[in-house]
Amino acid sequence: RVDVPDRAGNVASQTWTLRVDRTGPTILGVVPAPGAILADHRPVFRAVVSDESGVNHAAAAAAIDQEDVTATATFTDTVYEFSTSTRLEDGFHQALVTAVDGLGNRTTLAIPVRIVSALAWIGPEGGRLEVTDPERRIFGAAWVIPAGALAEPTLLYTVDVHLPANPLGGFGDVHEVPAFP
Repeated sequence: RVDVPDRAGNVASQTWTLRVDRTGPTILGVVPAPGAILADHRPVFRAVVSDESGVNHAAAAAAIDQEDVTATATFTDTVYEFSTSTRLEDGFHQALVTAVDGLGNRTTLAIPVRIVSALAWIGPEGGRLEVTDPERRIFGAAWVIPAGALAEPTLLYTVDVHLPANPLGGFGDVHEVPAFP
């Protein structure tokens, strides 16, 4: 508030409200969720972005495994969507989405995911985990889980990992089938 008197003793007052915004945009509604296990080797990432001071879509950025995919991403009023043109191999991957508000405040969110060859929930009744993607080296491989082998529904997955030749002899193909609690 400012009070300014004139020579006659009259006082003029003016009040302003100053809002300081040092917080970047909010990034929510991320799909797939951070930490997700996916059998899709070309996942599409989506995030809902908002900010009280507005969002500067021209300054948005997206990357997958440190590859900038901003040029092919879609940034609308509230939804950012991006993917990669290359197939992701089995293993751990990380997507990054960066949103900038109208005042230049920036928020970057990391979205780690694990890509697997096959994924299935198997319960006490038993079931089958099968690699159905013809692009996988282990295409057609299947694991049959008999009834009663699991006490409760369990997420099972397999990862196709090729290891280089072992200096002690032989080659190492590892087909991991861990239970995910």
